[in-house]
Amino acid sequence: MLPISAISGEILLDEFNDSSVGNTNGISYVDTPNGRGAVFQCAKESRIQYGFNTQIPKQGTLEFLLKLIVVIIIPTIP
Repeated sequence: MLPISAISGEILLDEFNDSSVGNTNGISYVDTPNGRGAVFQCAKESRIQYGFNTQIPKQGTLEFLLKLIVVIIIPTIP
C-alpha cells in the first residue's frame, strides 16, 4: 500500500492489506483471490472513516472503485 503522501493528492488508495489508511472500526482482514481484503459486518457496525481535512478532497467529484464479494450465510433448520 502506498502512503497517501507518495501518490497524487487527488487520489486516496486503500488496498486493505491487513490495514487501512483510514480509521477502522469492526474490520477484519482475510485472504482473497486477489491478495488480502477487508471484511465488513453489520453486527459489528464495521466502517472506515477517512479524514475530510487530510484525506478527502474538499472540492470536486468523489468517485469510489470497489471490488466487492458478498457472502450471505443462511442458517439451515435441522
